[in-house]
Amino acid sequence: MLFKAIGLLTVFFSCALLGFAEARRLQMRKKRLIALCRSFTELRERLCAGAAEREPLLALCFPSGEIETEGGDLRISAENLKTQDTALINEFLRDFGMGDAATETERIGVYLSLLQAQYTEAERECRDHCRLYQSLGILCGAFLCIFLL
Repeated sequence: MLFKAIGLLTVFFSCALLGFAEARRLQMRKKRLIALCRSFTELRERLCAGAAEREPLLALCFPSGEIETEGGDLRISAENLKTQDTALINEFLRDFGMGDAATETERIGVYLSLLQAQYTEAERECRDHCRLYQSLGILCGAFLCIFLL
């Protein structure tokens, strides 16, 4: 009887943890996107102020470990981001530094607005689905426990 109770608790907590982990993933994406929006804003401000070098400028604006150099190309780390988020930022990084300061400032503004749209979507998704995933995990765990009794 004790082993059955331990097994049922394990099933319940596993399902609940899965739901909470999915909700946490949505929240982390939202946090990461707002941090990237702040980094893009800072990059635009520093570029307007007259900073010149590409890599040192990116190192100043983005947290360490955020941008990786891969085969001579700059890439954003994909942790907690969707594929479309990383594709958008990598597209920006691929061509960053190819134009003059005014062109780059305008380009940063365009990509910042696209990134803010991604953030708005992540915020809506988090608002709509976080509690759903948490409740679904708990309810699935409870259902499985009842089913296994």
